Amino acid sequence: MKIRLLGLKALLSAAGLAVTVMVGGLSPYALGQLRSAPWPAWLGLVGIWATTGLFYWALVGAWRLLRCVEMAQAFTVIAVDRLKRLKWAVAGMTGALTLCLPAIYHVADSGDAPGVMIIGLGLVGLPLMVTLFLAVLQRLWAAALDFKQDSDLTV
Repeated sequence: MKIRLLGLKALLSAAGLAVTVMVGGLSPYALGQLRSAPWPAWLGLVGIWATTGLFYWALVGAWRLLRCVEMAQAFTVIAVDRLKRLKWAVAGMTGALTLCLPAIYHVADSGDAPGVMIIGLGLVGLPLMVTLFLAVLQRLWAAALDFKQDSDLTV
């Protein structure tokens, strides 16, 4: 179990590094687009930075949730609360990525590449899917916590 948790923590660290590199590459591109299309570029830049901040918030939340699992406190009120915060961070990422859609549309329109817009919509849909999965997982964990508490009272 510890090896799996260590692997998950390594993947979270790698994801944080990958996002840092991507944001470092996208920000100068968005700043370069300010002259040709200021409003979409500003919205894209704000969306990128807001998504990055929320991603790091979600990363810390996921790390703390793994810490709960590591300490054998997976089915506690604290773990369900951390899962709820993680869900809201990913939901915020969906909203922040929606701000990037006008910039993605401008890139797709100016480059005559409609596939870029489909990729952009997919990027918005991914955190939305994760949010819905986390909402279901939160309900399952809350139900398991209720069952555990009832079981503890009967024994």
